[in-house]
Amino acid sequence: MQTAMIIFVSACVLSIWALYRREDRARRANLNALKDRNFNPKYILIGASHYVAFDTDSKQLAFASRKSAQLFLFTEMAEIRWSWFEKGGRKENNDLHFRLNNVNCPLVKVRCTSSRQAEEWQAKIQAMWFEFNGQVI
Repeated sequence: MQTAMIIFVSACVLSIWALYRREDRARRANLNALKDRNFNPKYILIGASHYVAFDTDSKQLAFASRKSAQLFLFTEMAEIRWSWFEKGGRKENNDLHFRLNNVNCPLVKVRCTSSRQAEEWQAKIQAMWFEFNGQVI
């Protein structure tokens, strides 16, 4: 009985790991495809729902999912907001909301892996934006 449980748990862990690897490869391939458009990211946020890459030289950012990658100019970024739910004194469901000045894609919600990741990346993005635009978003 105990051996069966160990096999079952091991199979579950292996399946989750394989799914993560497939998602990671697809997102990275979609980001790499943007190199043809002179996109060379210096910073990459590896979120739970998307990868967000920032090319500070060309002033562009990209959102990569398993299916595709979308490329935007820094000038299209209007606001970034961190949202979460308080549960038992902890911040849960940490999302960064990117509001864009783009009719076809006005909002991208990026799920972060932790409150620490969300807080750190919100600060990094605001620093990049300030360097580019002289304003805090």
